[in-house]
Amino acid sequence: MEIFKLLDNAPHISAYEVEEYDVRESSTYLRLQIIFKDKSVLFVREYISATDRDYSFHWQKESKELIIRWDNTKHHKNISTYPDHVHVGSKISASVPVNLGDVLEIIAKELNKAGV
Repeated sequence: MEIFKLLDNAPHISAYEVEEYDVRESSTYLRLQIIFKDKSVLFVREYISATDRDYSFHWQKESKELIIRWDNTKHHKNISTYPDHVHVGSKISASVPVNLGDVLEIIAKELNKAGV
């Protein structure tokens, strides 16, 4: 599948674990844990169907401190892009919907800036 090609070819990923991958006729559910070369971890949870999409991409330091989390959990109704939003530390902001490719690209840029 395309998602695994994306993971296998990402230069900053040192390992990943597929915790759950369930493909059905009308939906897909995916849970991954991705470890980057700087030992930070991305927890991926994504459900996709013909009528719904639910996601959370939670990137944290090796020390478990949140770096950034993108999700569309239906809270924070005051955010202009509700339900899509992003957590950076304790700050919650508007966010366009993202997918795993978008998130990996953002993380790669941040790791490049950090010299990883």
